Amino acid sequence: MQMQSLGGVILGGGGGLVRKLSMLLHPGSGYRVKEGYVEILGGVKLKIIGWDRRYDQYENGEARLVHREGKMMLWISKKIPRPEPYKPRDVIAVDINERKIVYGDDKINKERHQDR
Repeated sequence: MQMQSLGGVILGGGGGLVRKLSMLLHPGSGYRVKEGYVEILGGVKLKIIGWDRRYDQYENGEARLVHREGKMMLWISKKIPRPEPYKPRDVIAVDINERKIVYGDDKINKERHQDR
């Protein structure tokens, strides 16, 4: 059995039988990622055959185990902190018209006429 996932953990083999199309799992009490396997409450152990490692530094959240077209995928949500608010130092505006280009900020406005 081959599994695929986008941004999650990909699982394969293990002999578990999935009776429903999906299942919500909670970290620690519903699933555990350990030594190349995912252990799911109830004694199911599935080997990880692919993993998007870009978000490993963030804490795991809820996961959804999905069985679709003979494949099982485990989608793990991550708890990613909100970025700090960004305050720009300045803003530059550019307005391109048929006859002239106007550019500048709240203090300086310059015009450049188009040569035809």
